[in-house]
Amino acid sequence: MREAGCTSGEPPQESGNGAGSPGCVISIQNVAKMYPQRRGSSRLLGRGGLHEWLGRRRPARVPVLQEINLTVRRGETLGIIGRNGSGKSTLLKLMAGVTLPTSGAVTVRGRIASLLELGAGFHPMLSGRENIYLNAGLLGMRHESVDRVLEPIIEFSGLREFIDQPVETYSSGMYVRLGFSVAVHANPEVFLVDEVLAVGDEEFQRKCRRKIGELKEQGKTIVFVSHDLGSVHALCDRVVLLQQGRMLDRGSAQATIDFYLRQIGSASAIHLLGQGDMEVIFSHGRLSLFHRQRELTSARGLSFLAVSLGNYHSSGEADWELTEKTETSVLARGRLPRLPITWNCRIALTGGALQMDLALEVERACAVQHIALALHAPTEYAHWYLGDRMGTFPPISPEDTEPTLLAPPAPGVREVCIAAPQDAPPPLQLTREAGHPHVAFQLQNGDYAGSARIVYAGLNLPESESRLAPGRFEFGRFQLAVAPGRASVDERFEVQRARRRIVSGAYTATFDGGSIAIFKGELPITADVHWHTELRAGDLWLMSHAVRWGEVTREGDTLMVAGASVRIPGTHEWRLRPVENGFQLEVILELTASLTLQEYNVSVALTNAYAQWATPRESGPFPPISPESQEWVHLSDQYPEAAYIAASGPGLPQVRLAPDPEGECFRMSALNTAYSQQARVIQALRTPGRSLVFPLPAGRHELFRGTVTVKDEG
Repeated sequence: MREAGCTSGEPPQESGNGAGSPGCVISIQNVAKMYPQRRGSSRLLGRGGLHEWLGRRRPARVPVLQEINLTVRRGETLGIIGRNGSGKSTLLKLMAGVTLPTSGAVTVRGRIASLLELGAGFHPMLSGRENIYLNAGLLGMRHESVDRVLEPIIEFSGLREFIDQPVETYSSGMYVRLGFSVAVHANPEVFLVDEVLAVGDEEFQRKCRRKIGELKEQGKTIVFVSHDLGSVHALCDRVVLLQQGRMLDRGSAQATIDFYLRQIGSASAIHLLGQGDMEVIFSHGRLSLFHRQRELTSARGLSFLAVSLGNYHSSGEADWELTEKTETSVLARGRLPRLPITWNCRIALTGGALQMDLALEVERACAVQHIALALHAPTEYAHWYLGDRMGTFPPISPEDTEPTLLAPPAPGVREVCIAAPQDAPPPLQLTREAGHPHVAFQLQNGDYAGSARIVYAGLNLPESESRLAPGRFEFGRFQLAVAPGRASVDERFEVQRARRRIVSGAYTATFDGGSIAIFKGELPITADVHWHTELRAGDLWLMSHAVRWGEVTREGDTLMVAGASVRIPGTHEWRLRPVENGFQLEVILELTASLTLQEYNVSVALTNAYAQWATPRESGPFPPISPESQEWVHLSDQYPEAAYIAASGPGLPQVRLAPDPEGECFRMSALNTAYSQQARVIQALRTPGRSLVFPLPAGRHELFRGTVTVKDEG
């Protein structure tokens, strides 16, 4: 046992902190280590020399380690990581007994073999063979014990042809080869290694890793200091991080390494904020969020970007300067290298939430078309809530080489939330509190390489505003918080969703961002894109999901919602009301200029359990959807003008789509979606016939009035 100020061979006493618990090999309790600070000249009469000693002025002391508490159990392999100067080697020297702590106690059981410095314990004038005996003796081995392992030591070191030469002729790599070989053949109970795998050629490094693996299998206790994070992760059961002399343990090797990785870079551009259960690392324009030591952001974290003339300028490219740093806040300025723009960010933890005030400082006029904030979260997040819409993140496949849009921009929505099953990790809620009024949230799946869920807050600047004048441009104030739990998110969402839901008997219809989802109790009737509309103009299709819909309003039992699209000179308006056994929908187009339509349709996408379709003139089955199918496929042969089209399935209610008989005539068609969507579709299609187009003047036009009825068969 070694304690501050004493060394003893007696076993440690039992204590409540684990120092003497069964299996405990190393115990470090409240250890601090300080070194005197050297100032000025080293001359005797200079500062810090004889003059101060005679004047009884004690030199200032610099803390290297503070409040270190650590227990290493027998057979455990512990990794210690951290920046240069963080105290890693000092901690290893305390374990080895090379130096003593300033305060606290270090307790070690068993014989130690340590490899702390190149050539430690070697005499330069002696040969390699003689130094084997000298070094092994320092490790507690008798001469006859060294005789038994001499050949394996020489063989492992690979220095047989140099073993009888003085070690002063050895290179640094040869030093560490010999030192490592002696240490691992000394049959230690505790093995302390400092950066040995960073020295020597690749072949010797592989031998070292294999030998450490053998020691692990033999049940040896190993403490391993290295900057090689790959080796640390592969070899160590547990990893601790030393940061400014203090120890951090994130609960698992991967979590500790990830926490450290988020802080790699120039120290002048990195700051750690903490308050309660929350921690935030700002590192070179990227924010990493932790809650109760668990990371809630993915490796790409939260960052900002600007788009100018088609080029992306990420905050990670900027040259950052951090000012006004406190434990809970930081003011960060990042100058973009390719634009005369500086990001000005005030980041603070307030009330257990992360608040971000983001602005651009424009040095001279320049064109900026888009500004955004992007939050990358782990794939454990499976559900999303955007305003009064909700959905599920699909799996990310190797074919996903680009981010995939899941929920289009939602102007006017001020809050988005993502959640995971069983609240592991806990729900994240991003809120826009102030700033530019046209910032819109959207949700994306990341590409396969990034494998992240993306919450995106973007601002598209119109051409008239995209040339930013010199001065300050306010992007927005955002708050990122941990929600109490998915149950509370569901409850709040349900209140919002009730505003856009209407009921007809046992059935409900809910407006959901450009589509209408129909349920019978908890049983879904529609799927994927649900009940929606499409129109084609200028050979481009516009789905109702892509319209920027406003707030839902109610007038009696009628639900009303309007929205706009950049492709259409005007607004879309939907009116949804209950009717017997179903719902009626009016689709109105209010044009501010003339528009030529080529065709439009109203479609209802049903769950893939529906098996048959029928019109008054033809009918048929819904065949299986082929895995190779990438497009929607029409199943009808005749596309007749008809009063309705219906779909049915075993144990399912019949669904009938019927245009108003007093309105325009529609052709009826059945379709299968692409394989990824797995839905059956019944569709009312309006085509212009011989004229090829529908010329629509400015004004109000009713495109569709009709019903979807749902009725149990039998």
